[in-house]
Amino acid sequence: MLADIITKSSIKKLGAIVLSSLIISLFGCDSKEGFSSINSENLSDSCLEGLVLTDLKEALRNCTLIIKNNPEKAKHLNARSLIYILLGQDNLACIDIKSALDLTNKEGQDGDPLLGHELNIRHTNCMQRRIISGND
Repeated sequence: MLADIITKSSIKKLGAIVLSSLIISLFGCDSKEGFSSINSENLSDSCLEGLVLTDLKEALRNCTLIIKNNPEKAKHLNARSLIYILLGQDNLACIDIKSALDLTNKEGQDGDPLLGHELNIRHTNCMQRRIISGND
């Protein structure tokens, strides 16, 4: 069976590779500044802007700060979930995905149908991961 061939470890590695590639292709990896100059006054509207893959913990701190300042924005929770996945913290990623999905299900949230679709796919992945690991 396919489930016997695919291990949890290979799924995580594949997911991390795909997400890393996506982030690099969208935002580049040549930023010399990264997040070092970000403070609460000049925070970007995007958690992933200026992302430096070698400093994901700093990116996570900044993204969390953006979420504290904009708790009603599902796109920030979605972005932080990507950082959690890259850090190997899948359970925290799934919590953010569920919270973001709940926000997008509220009438008029973000007005971005693509975001809702992306969150639905990620939420399904979280549910499948829980089933495979026997937590559901």
